[in-house]
This record gives sequence, structure tokens and C-alpha cells, in this order.
Amino acid sequence: MGEIKKILFINRSYWPDAEATGQLLTELCEDVAESDQLDVSVICGQPNFNLDNVEFERAGVQERNGVSIHRVTHSRYDKSTFYGRIVNFITFLLAAFWRTFWIKKPDLMIVQTDPPLLCLLGYVVSRLRGIKFVCYLQDVYPDIAVKLGRLNENLLTRFLRWSFLHAYRNADQVVVVGSDMKNWLINHRVDPSKIVLIENWVDTDVLQPVKSQNEFRKKFDLDDKFVVMYSGNMGYTQRFDLVLGAAESLQQHRNIVFAFVGNGVKRSYLTEETIKRGLPNIRFMDYQPKTELSNSLSAADAHLVLLDSKLTPYMLPSKIYSAFASATPVVGLGQSESQIGKNFTPSHLANLINTYEAGIFVDEENADDLADKIVSLYQDEEACRLMGSRARIAAESRHSREVAAHEFLQTLSEMGLIPEAPGTFEFNPPQQPSPESANSQTNTKSEILSTN
Repeated sequence: MGEIKKILFINRSYWPDAEATGQLLTELCEDVAESDQLDVSVICGQPNFNLDNVEFERAGVQERNGVSIHRVTHSRYDKSTFYGRIVNFITFLLAAFWRTFWIKKPDLMIVQTDPPLLCLLGYVVSRLRGIKFVCYLQDVYPDIAVKLGRLNENLLTRFLRWSFLHAYRNADQVVVVGSDMKNWLINHRVDPSKIVLIENWVDTDVLQPVKSQNEFRKKFDLDDKFVVMYSGNMGYTQRFDLVLGAAESLQQHRNIVFAFVGNGVKRSYLTEETIKRGLPNIRFMDYQPKTELSNSLSAADAHLVLLDSKLTPYMLPSKIYSAFASATPVVGLGQSESQIGKNFTPSHLANLINTYEAGIFVDEENADDLADKIVSLYQDEEACRLMGSRARIAAESRHSREVAAHEFLQTLSEMGLIPEAPGTFEFNPPQQPSPESANSQTNTKSEILSTN
């Protein structure tokens, strides 16, 4: 056996946090740690949502599933306030920076984007300690904050953008989760040879379709309803105003119900608007424990995956893969084409839905168009069944946890950053299925729609 290489991940969110980036990073770290060639550690902060109320070490070091978890303490002010969020960012960064010098020097450091300034921490520590480092981008800042009006375009934001791009250009590798992000970085003079696209994923072994005798539907009295679900964080990056408008225009369709499952800074806005507009067809449920996700996600007849069109180059909602795994059609709302410079390409979100014929994509224009598309699904049960079947096939064949882990390790291996990818993941990931192949598999896969 060759020399064991040490890999250090840094991100605020990690197990037992229910936030999507934390869950994804936890799965990735644990998969990487299965190799006897790699020693995996993570520096992380305090969870925002510990839904299962599991016990964990709030400070210090904890070993779990082969990963050494170095958890630091930091402020936890209300995320909905701008200054509270900034203070939380800064206190975590300082604590994480300090901890990097108390950990045995790793061979490779991988920094994510919670908080956004982690790329600068990675750049500085890599220079001070002579460590190779990778920027693993789930989103692109400060541009998201500027587009949302949370920050003004001024000298400070221009300096931050320059600083972040400087870190990307000097990283050994930049991993992105969407083609729009990749094109944006290339347009900003980040070396294309350093950029690797590895999409997010879903654990298709854990998340199984439950389309009959669904306990979530029974619990919330949804059995006779067509459920249009938004599940996850309700934040600033989604156009919920259009969803409210669609719900308002669909009140006459008494069997169509909008279910918001989760939490976030925009939930209070949604509940207030629901009451203000007198919308009986909107219901709210809290975040569901991971053990209940198969039931809750499968309870939907259509999943809403929203992305404010202004943010197309800067992020990609990872919830689309969970929606796929639940064998449910996806209604995407955002920008169908992404413009980088003078070039137009299909947006990554629209391309995912359209390539697999796993739902309907709606250009972000008006609520009536969204409402019409929802009605079209409501009125065509067979189309929904076929779309859901294709979605599940896509999740299993191209967006599973195993495929993503293999791609991540193989990419790092090919760039000489880690040893050869472990045998556990030595397989050829299946090619992206065409709509024709999805159609041909629908009958053989149709049993997933009736599993308990």
C-alpha cells in the first residue's frame, strides 16, 4: 500500500446539519474516507438544523464513519439579518483559520463556499503552509449578493470579486456544480483546464419512491390532491412571488394544492402573503428528518425547482436530484438560456429537465404561464407517470451518490492531487440516458411508482 494522503475539507455546514450542502459534503467525505489510501478530516461549524436531534461534539474532534470532524464554535445570530449573517461568517472564518494551524499538515485542502470567503482562507493557508488546494464552488460570490440587492456594486464588491477570482486562478483545481458557473469562470479568465464540472447528487439507495400508501400524504390529508411541492430552504434565491401568483389563479382547481416543506428566511413572507391573499390551496410543513424524505418527497405529484433568473450563472439548486430520485415530474422555473458575454447556451437547470424529459421548464416571465403548466400536468396523469419514471432513471444512472464519488476521486487522481482512485469506485459511470432510452425503460421501471 502506498503512502496515505491527508485530505482536509472546510465548510461551515456538515453532519448533523440538514442543510443540503452539509448533507452532500458529509456523504462525499464519508465516501472518500472508504479508501485505505486517504485520511479524511473536515473543519466545520455548528449545525443550523439538527432535525434528528442526534448527539454530537459541539467543539473539539469527533470520529464518525472514517472522518475526523474538527468542529469549531462561532456566533449564531439570526441568519435573516444581514449583519447577523456577516458576524456569523467572520467568527466561523476566524475559528476555522485558527484550527487549520492546529491540524497536522494535509496534502490537499478542499474549501467550499459556506461562508463565501472560504476561498480566500484556502488561498492564504495554502501559501503559508505549502498545501495544494481546491475551490469547490456550490455558488459564486459576491455576485449572488449583488444580483439580489443584498450588496451594492461598489469598490468593496469589486475588490471581493477580484480577490475571489485571484483565489480561483491560483487554486490547483476549481470544482463547479453547473455548466453556467463553469462558463462564467472561463469568461473571467480562470484557466479552463483547472475547472471540472461535477454535478451534485442524490443517494438513490436511501431515497426511494413511495407512490402508493404514502404516509406523508395520509398525515397531511393529501390523498385526493394533486400536490405541487416546494421542499427545502425558502431563501432569497427563488421567485416565490410567481408561485404565490400561480396559486392565486388556481384557487378554482380545488384538487391542486401547493405544499411548502421546509424553512428559511422567506417562510414568514410566504405565510403572511398566504393569509393576506386568503389562499386555501397553500399548506406549510416543517423540515422532515432524513429518514422521512422518501415519504415526503414522493408525496408530491410535481416538484417545484426554482432559481431566480438573475442567478443562473452563479448557482444550481441541488434539490432537483432529490426530486428526480422520488420519481416525480419537475416544474423548473428560471432562465432557459444562459448568457455569458455574447454567447447563449441552454441553462444547466433547463437542460437537465429537458434532456431527460423529466418535467416542464417554465421561463421566468409571469405567474399565469406557471399556472398553465401546472394545470397541464394535473390533467395528464400518464404524462406525469412517464416523466417521473424518466426522472428516477436519470437519478439512478447519472446522478447517484456512487457516480459522483467516483467522478470526484477520479478527477483529483487524474490531476495528480491524490493517488489512483480507490477500487471501491473503479467502474465506468453510465452515460446520460437519452429521452428514447428512458422511454424504452419506462415499462421495466414502472414498478418504482407503486413501491411502498
